[in-house]
Amino acid sequence: MSTSRSKAQITIEFVLILMTLLIFLTFFAHAVYLQLSQTYEKSIELETERIGNEVASQINTAYESGSGYSKKYTLPDKLMNLDYNVSVNSAQGRIEISVRGAVSFFPIVTRNVSGNFTKGENTIKNVEGLIKIE
Repeated sequence: MSTSRSKAQITIEFVLILMTLLIFLTFFAHAVYLQLSQTYEKSIELETERIGNEVASQINTAYESGSGYSKKYTLPDKLMNLDYNVSVNSAQGRIEISVRGAVSFFPIVTRNVSGNFTKGENTIKNVEGLIKIE
């Protein structure tokens, strides 16, 4: 009887150790998932910031360079494999970039802007102080 009892005890101990390991691995996997998720979100935020600052800089450069300025500027089709929109809010004097429902704002030096950016190639012109985006 003692051998069957010790086999049962060994089996129970093994199952308990296995359950403890599974619980530990579950918590560890969840922590790794959270870290990766935060890293991905931060990457999206940084890429949005990079594009927003570039677009604002293009408009500011066109304005400060004076009439006759013209330059082609290309926006990527996707932002970190996500759809996004870039728009000019002349009334507020800012560029707005929306990604997954979140909107980021980037100030520009003029409110005299017409047109909007599209994904792909854009032309930015200064026509007598009016910044045109085509």
